[in-house]
Amino acid sequence: MLLTLLFVFYGGEVFTLFVPGQIAFDAGQLFLRIEGYTMLFMMVEITIQGVFFGTGRTLPPALISSVFNLLRIPLAIILAKNGLGLAGIWWAISLTSLLKGLTAFSWFQAIKKRIL
Repeated sequence: MLLTLLFVFYGGEVFTLFVPGQIAFDAGQLFLRIEGYTMLFMMVEITIQGVFFGTGRTLPPALISSVFNLLRIPLAIILAKNGLGLAGIWWAISLTSLLKGLTAFSWFQAIKKRIL
């Protein structure tokens, strides 16, 4: 939660710790703000992925990651070409992370009684 707030409200400042310059500040601030909105879902995805791995089920996380990571490319192209530019790429990454988290959570909920 703290990183989400930090990224959303002070993303540019965080980014300039690693890459100096105004152009980097602007691009980094935009990326971290967009990424900050979906960090909770990334955490859910990573946690549920660990649960699947821990129960010996490696197929669900592999499918979820593969499908949604491949979806990033066409989604980024569509969003970038429809007026979002570079922000469209960042939104494609963030939205697919959100979808991966929701899908992993839903899949786990559907089978948890069988595996626990």
